[in-house]
Amino acid sequence: MNHDSTMTTAIAPLAYPPERLAVGSSLSLTGILALVLVAGWLVTRWSRRRGLGGANNRLQVVERLGLGSRRELLLVRIDQQQFVLGVTEQRIETITSCMASEFGAIGAVTPCEGASR
Repeated sequence: MNHDSTMTTAIAPLAYPPERLAVGSSLSLTGILALVLVAGWLVTRWSRRRGLGGANNRLQVVERLGLGSRRELLLVRIDQQQFVLGVTEQRIETITSCMASEFGAIGAVTPCEGASR
């Protein structure tokens, strides 16, 4: 056995310097986080436009009509009762209410009982 030979291990140089890898990883993580946030925002916005949930929920926004800046009319159903609500920044006011079966078909002029004429 020859003790004169020394073991040398060559370390291959990195393809990219560590600083560049850190910046690239940070940008990738930031991009993924941004995509998750945008996807969450889109799902929230989509679900609000469709009402407060599916058919199994007791509370549903059936229809929404914008009346200008920060004012709208909502047709809301809670179980079998429907409410027409006037909504502003300061308050929510019940305009009329009736049973869903009394509301009539879309386009029919059948006011709910107690509605002002």
